[in-house]
Amino acid sequence: MSKDDTSSSSGFSLFGNNTSEETETPKAVENDQIRRDMIAAALLGPCKPLNRKMLEIRAQTTIDPNQAQQAEQQMWKCLEGFANNFYQQHGNWGSAQIIDQGSNQNNSQSPSIQGGSPGDIYYFERMSGKTQWDRPAYLETIINQGKQAKDQTLPIHDCEFLQLNFFICLQSTRAQKTHCDFENDKLIRCIRAKHFQK
Repeated sequence: MSKDDTSSSSGFSLFGNNTSEETETPKAVENDQIRRDMIAAALLGPCKPLNRKMLEIRAQTTIDPNQAQQAEQQMWKCLEGFANNFYQQHGNWGSAQIIDQGSNQNNSQSPSIQGGSPGDIYYFERMSGKTQWDRPAYLETIINQGKQAKDQTLPIHDCEFLQLNFFICLQSTRAQKTHCDFENDKLIRCIRAKHFQK
């Protein structure tokens, strides 16, 4: 999954030319970037076989709705298990987006972070209050490894990322399900083009 929307927040910067000893803390609101990262890591990591199973089912000329529903339930169960394991092993992480650099009050429950600009996304661990610009290291490792899969020659492989984007869209708090028609159409076109290549 692309992380273009967070790449601009890789460094620290102070706002304006404020020379006072007290720096302003940007106002931020929680967003669903951590959820997107969690789904990406799961589907590119331990849940990849189920992700591919869903692709194979979608590629069938006649789709058995019961088979499709069962496979999708298994995949979401795998995602939930991955999320619970991550919580137990690596902490309760959230993500927030800076919306205003001119306020010293934070109107969300997320810890504040120094630096950044409106639109930047950062991560925080709820129990410790730790904040950082980069994804939690465990998620970053799995996502990077998934993008560098050794079996990219499989015809269906190119569609995995499109299906990943589709399921992320379905779980997004910022999108209506009708908005996911675009992601679904791209996925179906990919499956039809790739699955029957010889």
